Amino acid sequence: MPKNIKDKAEEMVEETVSEPLPKFKVERKATPLVPSAKRHPDIRAGICEFCGLLDKKVPLDKQYTICPHYNDVDIFCTYCGKGEEIIKDRALHIYELDDEPGKLIIVCDDYQCRNKHNQRFNLGR
Repeated sequence: MPKNIKDKAEEMVEETVSEPLPKFKVERKATPLVPSAKRHPDIRAGICEFCGLLDKKVPLDKQYTICPHYNDVDIFCTYCGKGEEIIKDRALHIYELDDEPGKLIIVCDDYQCRNKHNQRFNLGR
């Protein structure tokens, strides 16, 4: 490699690296009083939305018990308190609170439960 090309390349690298990148701050419009949560895979008729059918020997409504997402979790709706009796028939939407990591909110697809959840998180605006 000719010396002049190598020198030019080093100069270009020095020019681009010499300026520090600016740090950005993101404006937050949401009020801190409104809780926020992140989504986890739904359970539909006992089957994890991400994992699907894992073992044909396990009944369909118990498939979530062998998936890595929910194998050690007691599944029941946070709002109506129903568990085993609704897993076969309903979709369960699962969220984790941002301010309390590890704490799940499970919402069945019953109208009243969804409505309570929407009111709690101010989603019905």
